[in-house]
Amino acid sequence: MIKVDELLREERITINHRDKYQIWGGKIKQNEMVEFINSWDLSGMPYTIVEQFGEITFDKTPIRFNFAPELIKHIRIFGPSGDLELIRDDSSNIRWRYVGQFEPPVDIKINAKDFWEEHPTKRFFLDKQEALLWGEYKGKSVENSEKRKRWYHPRVGKAKLFYPVSGPPPKKVKIHYKTLSENGCVSFVWYTELKGGSECE
Repeated sequence: MIKVDELLREERITINHRDKYQIWGGKIKQNEMVEFINSWDLSGMPYTIVEQFGEITFDKTPIRFNFAPELIKHIRIFGPSGDLELIRDDSSNIRWRYVGQFEPPVDIKINAKDFWEEHPTKRFFLDKQEALLWGEYKGKSVENSEKRKRWYHPRVGKAKLFYPVSGPPPKKVKIHYKTLSENGCVSFVWYTELKGGSECE
């Protein structure tokens, strides 16, 4: 049961916090994906989740992206400075949304929607959460002549679980995130980092 004092400690977000919590979104064409992503400053978003048809991978965010956009279903790039998410809408259109500290690049803002501009009276509660990811660390495996740190879980045994965490590989990995909620319903989620963790924490 959530105690009243815990709810009161949650940070309440209003239009006055738009400089701290930017919320933007829009739609682009499939063939614009690579250029769109590379136009952002990704230095504060060091993690990437890529869902292709038949495979989901966690990895470190590259300096610049280079991929075949027709193979991508979903991309999420995140870290302490923001969370950029792109989801395939249909065969040629991609919806995107960003929650973070900074405004989008100028050329992207032209065709984007500023959430606070359209909803100036909205108020959210900010909460910080964490969740365990699949798998326990089982050591390194050699694949394509490259050693990768792998985690394993029998329920998703065929999944190539790799989590780009810093330092010695932990037995388990947690994803940390912030939620912006209204009347008990989560409106936005901002993934912030991956860390070692255990079920008992």
